[in-house]
Amino acid sequence: MASNSMFDLSGKVALVTGASSGMGKAICEALAEYGADVACDDLLEKSARETAESLKKFGHRSIGLSGDAFEESSIQKMVESTVKQLGTIDIVFAHAGIVDTTPARIHELSVADWDRVASRYIRGIFILMKTVFPIMMKKKSGNFITTSAATALFPLPPVGNLHLATSYITSKSAVIMLTKIAARQYGEYGIRANIICPGYHKSLHHIADAEPMDNMEEFIKNMTPLGRVGESSDIKGLAVYLASDASRFVTGQIVTEDGGFMA
Repeated sequence: MASNSMFDLSGKVALVTGASSGMGKAICEALAEYGADVACDDLLEKSARETAESLKKFGHRSIGLSGDAFEESSIQKMVESTVKQLGTIDIVFAHAGIVDTTPARIHELSVADWDRVASRYIRGIFILMKTVFPIMMKKKSGNFITTSAATALFPLPPVGNLHLATSYITSKSAVIMLTKIAARQYGEYGIRANIICPGYHKSLHHIADAEPMDNMEEFIKNMTPLGRVGESSDIKGLAVYLASDASRFVTGQIVTEDGGFMA
């Protein structure tokens, strides 16, 4: 890769949450391949360290961090550890999510189950932004990318039971607006904020009940112009684009990665 490539991430430090598997791990791989040093955060320390170790082949620094991406003290420790070990934070991929294990209609959903997913999720993204933005403001540059979902843009029909993931879908919609607000508030500091809305990927685990999801996967495949559901690696190119100078005039945008399902 040419050193002057607009996609070059050499010298940049990225923090990725939800980094141990699926799309989160794929994002880490893509960033490292294009030159970034990467801090890989996940709830499971062993998995986070394994992801970090797998990035060594790209010849850049990588560290594994164990932390809850939705708990304030854990987020602060995550950010502090990244800065201490890698020097700064230039790019954040807020990819970690919370699995919705209680699909239910609104009137059937308990307040506790709502809070466990929706309230906790958006609060965690807010705290991560609140913690990271002052670092980026000092440098007059930064890049914050959140992972929402295509279902946050248009609820699915009642095939399978993803349409019953009430708290999950609502939280993913909320993060879109929070990210757009961030783009407005911090553009003057050279900070960009964008949203990736993936469609259905084989690595996703929105809800616990797998059998209805099998039916939904077939439905989505048949409704997708490209004729398949997503693979984790499909997100790599988009991740590099949004993290790099290739998208230097792009902020506050929703980028859907769904094989054309929402077309």
